[in-house]
Amino acid sequence: MGNEAVGELYQSRGYPPMSHPSTDPAATSVAAWFAGLRPPHPGTARILEIGCASGHNLLPLAARWPGAICTGADISGEAIAQARRRAEEAGIRNVTFIAADLRELDLSGQEFDFIIAHGVFSWVADDAKKALLELCARHLSPSGTATISFNLWAGWEKRLPVVAAARRVMEEHGVDVVKALAILREVMAEHPDIIGIIDDMLVKGGDILTFDDFAPMNDPWPLDDFAAAAVSCGLRWLGDSNPAENIPSSLDDAAREALAPLVGDPLRMQMTADAMADRTFRSGLLCRADAPLSQRMTTGMAMELAVRPPEVRPSGIAPSLSDFLDALDSFRPDSVPVAEVLEKMGVKDIPATAKTVFQAITRGHLRARTEPVRIARGAERPRLDPFRLLCAREHIPLVDAWHAPCLFTEKIWPLLAEIDGTKTESELSEVARKLCPDLAFPVWLRHLKERGMFQ
Repeated sequence: MGNEAVGELYQSRGYPPMSHPSTDPAATSVAAWFAGLRPPHPGTARILEIGCASGHNLLPLAARWPGAICTGADISGEAIAQARRRAEEAGIRNVTFIAADLRELDLSGQEFDFIIAHGVFSWVADDAKKALLELCARHLSPSGTATISFNLWAGWEKRLPVVAAARRVMEEHGVDVVKALAILREVMAEHPDIIGIIDDMLVKGGDILTFDDFAPMNDPWPLDDFAAAAVSCGLRWLGDSNPAENIPSSLDDAAREALAPLVGDPLRMQMTADAMADRTFRSGLLCRADAPLSQRMTTGMAMELAVRPPEVRPSGIAPSLSDFLDALDSFRPDSVPVAEVLEKMGVKDIPATAKTVFQAITRGHLRARTEPVRIARGAERPRLDPFRLLCAREHIPLVDAWHAPCLFTEKIWPLLAEIDGTKTESELSEVARKLCPDLAFPVWLRHLKERGMFQ
């Protein structure tokens, strides 16, 4: 199947609204810093998203950074119309949406500091893949980065036969993809590896599976082929957009030790790690081939990074990191600059602590970004910002301060729509008692506050 089938799918069915934390420029900039490149601050940057659908990934970024200039493009005219409507209703003025095939997209010599293409590369034909990479090389600013996700052959080699088998079940029984996978699961009950793949697919749900695993085109590539294609178009592979995922976080210490001899060949090491983990997906970070790469992360740069701890503290960590996490816990739920944490600790040996921070970020023990997140506290009348309030009224995911999507049950949406700044917490509690009598309202409201949902 070619681009026509892909276009027909996106024109006939809207891609489910979703934000993608792996594309957040404040987070992807950390990976760029680790690779020796310093993009402009996102707050005043030029941001382009290819395949923006109805804008649910781009609009929260535009709302967060009113000084940025944002552009979204998608093949679906209906999705673009929806994105424009939501931008207008939410009062987001710094974003423009374009309906166009990426092969015909005219950006009139513009340069962008951040280009995002999530869920595009593996789902279009080769000429569109090439057009995407060439567009990035042509329109990236000298220090700009492109975040392009793609499916990996390392994990998909085992998954594609499952997709083919499920398609046969769909045709033979006239059922949808979820039911077909459920039938296949019963048939393959004695094959735990296949059951694991099916269960992973079922977690996504039918809407996502239609555009992902069971899309008209799903073309997984080996990592080295993707990197080579990028180089041929004038780009450079910097690594994963999350530095903690260059080596998959699912690998244990023994696996990481086995990879140590490959440390001098990062691409080969990452490919080997992908194979060990049966990895299915990457969010790659690219820059122009002539980008001004300099020395890697310095102690001073580490002091600027804003960090927050993981939800669950990892076991077996070094005492120095444990002390750092203890101090960082006092700032929850904020993401704060490393320098603030060290000041609280009274650290004297800053370079040694910076090394601990570097290692913790690359292992996923710290979540880093290039700007802090300060959560508002103590508002007498909680209020969702205009875009989140619009999302609540339309029953689509709310995006938190770290660009992660948050879905709610049908009973909760009307309650969220009441959080418009006109009611006190006690008044909202009364509304919750009527709409959702089983909801632990104080805990739920605190959770929303900690995710930075309120103005």
